[in-house]
Amino acid sequence: MSFLHVLRTPGHQRSVILRRVTAAVLLVAAAASALASTREQPRVVVMARDVAAGETLALSDVSVARVPSSALPATALGSNPDDAVGRVLVAAASTGEILTSTRLLSSDLIADFGMEDGHLIPLTLAEPEIARNLHHGDTVNIVSTDDGSDDISAPTRGSTIARGARVVSVGTGEDDARTHTLLVALPAEAAEAVAAASLAQPLTVVIVGDRAHS
Repeated sequence: MSFLHVLRTPGHQRSVILRRVTAAVLLVAAAASALASTREQPRVVVMARDVAAGETLALSDVSVARVPSSALPATALGSNPDDAVGRVLVAAASTGEILTSTRLLSSDLIADFGMEDGHLIPLTLAEPEIARNLHHGDTVNIVSTDDGSDDISAPTRGSTIARGARVVSVGTGEDDARTHTLLVALPAEAAEAVAAASLAQPLTVVIVGDRAHS
């Protein structure tokens, strides 16, 4: 029995074939609609890999993806990945995260402090509430809050790890993390000392300079 004969003859077989053809057509239409919808979604710069705070972004760190308009932040960087190259991350970013202008700093920022061979170091402070009193441009000393003593009844006597650090940013400005994280600029050698110390002991900062006397 030919296929055309089945289609011309009313009955169960024809009904089954027609239902299957209709289902296939609907499936193709749905797929085409979904594809068209995706193509209409805006393109935006996203993270291509996990990057730590204080890192300068390279082209390989970012990519472009389409996202629904409803998920697009007002501060999204845009669709040109070159706009992210050479910028510094204020806070750590994860793969696939939409890159926003509030997460980035200019690579020229350290030069504004008159600091040669400066490096950016992210700090998690032992006393998070201190960060609320800090502002961009403040000068601080970075101090260890662990004196190495086993006597818990003795007052803590910290040691200065680095002097003259400049506050670049206090957190991301997007959530409660702004009271916990701090990005500072230091000369290379001092930055390395702070990075090493932060792995082994809690750190805090002391405001120095003009604002310490205001």
